[in-house]
Amino acid sequence: MGMSPGLPLPLSPSSPLIGMSLVDRLLHRKSHMSVDPNYVNFTVAILIPAYNEEAMIAHTIRSCLEQTRLPNRIIVIDDMSTDRTAEIVMSFSRAFPNVMLLKNNVKRGKAGGINYALNHITEDIVMVIDADTFLHPEYCENMIRALRFYDAAAATGYVIPYTERGNPSPFMLHRAYAYIYGHEIEKRAQESINGMIVLAGCAAAYKRKVLLELGGMPLETIVEDMDLSWRFVENGYKTIYTKNAFAFTDEPENFRAYRTQLDRWYGGFFECLHAHRSKIFKSRALTISIIFGILQGLWTPVFLAYIAYSLYVGDFLTGILILALNFGLQFGITAYKAAVTKRLRTILRGTIITFFLSMVDTLIWNRCAIKYGLLGKKVRTWNIGVQRAL
Repeated sequence: MGMSPGLPLPLSPSSPLIGMSLVDRLLHRKSHMSVDPNYVNFTVAILIPAYNEEAMIAHTIRSCLEQTRLPNRIIVIDDMSTDRTAEIVMSFSRAFPNVMLLKNNVKRGKAGGINYALNHITEDIVMVIDADTFLHPEYCENMIRALRFYDAAAATGYVIPYTERGNPSPFMLHRAYAYIYGHEIEKRAQESINGMIVLAGCAAAYKRKVLLELGGMPLETIVEDMDLSWRFVENGYKTIYTKNAFAFTDEPENFRAYRTQLDRWYGGFFECLHAHRSKIFKSRALTISIIFGILQGLWTPVFLAYIAYSLYVGDFLTGILILALNFGLQFGITAYKAAVTKRLRTILRGTIITFFLSMVDTLIWNRCAIKYGLLGKKVRTWNIGVQRAL
């Protein structure tokens, strides 16, 4: 049982990213944790866009109020909710002077609501979180430390699916695995060259003056967080990933919601390519990150075809070797970080699920590449709710 004749072993485009992330770990020994948060004089406003979020909004606000570094203001932007969202926010506002309700008088969506709120604040740092996301108590403290230490214009936190709520769906378990891999490999690699593709819309922080300079939240695409991230990098601003600023977010519980979310994310990526065009070449790092992202989407069908061919010719050793080369190191890094953060059991539950749902992901990605990339169609706008970017 030798190697399949005439075919080289196909390594994933993520292999160089793994190498870059390992180098980043070795080179960046000094941490932003050396910064004393008591001497960081940033003022902070947390913006929470919301539409019909009565189920989670109290939990989200409470997590903001329990921060070791309290924000100066917590502003919930109500996008004309029809449930008890506004009532719940007002109950907090009466008890806590730094909690405010800002009601849209017209439907603005997430990006429009944030831009509306920017006219009402003067704080140095604008933190944006989703209404179904809650923060670790040291989130704000660690974000401002990192922004000061790296002299960055924007930062993203470490997003973790909230799998502890009841019995997590297979899609939530898959996300738990995928998010750890994405943060530990892809975001580390992208940050090391200042080529971050996306600052997570459910857990991001921006210097207000720079955000206003860039025109606020973009309205032209369905993924305002990715669109904005590219604008920061294209204009030469440093963006970072804060590895210990944890934010816990809800995830899809059924396939329909999961597919809709992926369609928005992947379709939004191609919308950004059409919107930015040659601007992405202003940053070599962003160009590299985008190329690797596209290669990863295109690679999986080739990988599956190679395994099928190996099995067809009876070369089982090659098939096993391919799996080991492409998934062994990835799983090792993911499992190690999961163990450190006490989520190993969740990751082990989701490993097999991830293997199969990754195949589903790549099918959806390639469909989006054709529909939104080649044909240039627009992603269907969400008619209700806030346009959330998780």
